[in-house]
Amino acid sequence: MVVFLIMIAIIAFARVFLMSSKKVVSDQFARALSERSVGQVRGRLKSDLSNMSTAEARGYVRARALGVVRNQAHILAAEAGQEALPEEVVMHALERTVHLVVRHWMTTQAPSEAVRAG
Repeated sequence: MVVFLIMIAIIAFARVFLMSSKKVVSDQFARALSERSVGQVRGRLKSDLSNMSTAEARGYVRARALGVVRNQAHILAAEAGQEALPEEVVMHALERTVHLVVRHWMTTQAPSEAVRAG
């Protein structure tokens, strides 16, 4: 009985460890993906964000970023020997990319040009 309980504890620990390891790997892929995408997304911005609220700017950037992030996801997956990255990784990378682009824009603009609170 004691051996059985120890085995259950080991299995439970292994599941938690494997799940947390997968999350770390997913976070690393999302981070790498967003870092690869930021420059291209900035290049796609055609509109002046200063006339937009923060929410509008995030939506505008998200729309321009989705194709870039998906394209980079295919490239990164191929480099990692995978057929594709999980959708949750791509969406996490998309949100991270949007955050980085909007934050960069807000910190590089004059105070009078900063995105309005939205």
